Amino acid sequence: MSGTTRELVDWLDVLLEVERIKDSALNGLQVEGRPEVRRVVTGVSANRALIQAAIERKADLVVVHHGLFWGNTVPISGPLRQRLKLLLEHEMTLAAYHLPLDLHPALGNNAGLCKLLGLVEREPFGLYKGQRIGFRGQLARPTPLAELVELIRHDLHPDPIVLAGHERPVSTVAVCSGGAPELVDEAIACGCDLYLSGELTEYTPAMATEGAIDVVVAGHHATERSGVRSLATVIAQQFNVIAEFVDVANKF
Repeated sequence: MSGTTRELVDWLDVLLEVERIKDSALNGLQVEGRPEVRRVVTGVSANRALIQAAIERKADLVVVHHGLFWGNTVPISGPLRQRLKLLLEHEMTLAAYHLPLDLHPALGNNAGLCKLLGLVEREPFGLYKGQRIGFRGQLARPTPLAELVELIRHDLHPDPIVLAGHERPVSTVAVCSGGAPELVDEAIACGCDLYLSGELTEYTPAMATEGAIDVVVAGHHATERSGVRSLATVIAQQFNVIAEFVDVANKF
């Protein structure tokens, strides 16, 4: 099928169940551009570098995980003004999907982390705003932490932070992409051997030691690439457009 920009965004809203999910971010359409769409760029964050890359590719629509508006009223000034200026000058539409793209069971960021690790028997994990946004599951076989870290280094982040909280092989893993260091508590409570996320905080090392859990922190950006990458694929398949994932380098 093919359609207008609005039809494509409406289709994404339904696919990602925007109306069902509670979030602090504005999900769906954020900036309206030209009515037709032939080229789509997806990326993690709507920063100037990504917008410039979309301009160079003559994109009509930019779809991101981290948009420009987060539920609070702010002045249109500084970097936000510059980003909006570029979008409006080039008549590009911006759509963003925050939690809807973290928790989607097939296309989401956490589904991507589960696929990377080969987790089976997945079940919801990570309570946030009254909903589970991550997953916990089982590895196909008990696996040494070092082996999993090498997989993460190769496919996700070249220099993850590794906190080894025990010496046993890893069998049960909890994942939550992005910034969710507080969910290490839930991972400990449900008996996980490993918690994989994107950020840590001051108390994370102590929790790893005292809770006897391994923690691997692989970057907020890196753990949230798979969702927008998957969206580029499904948009190209569903609509008669060119859709491309653009990765703006960010080690954090």
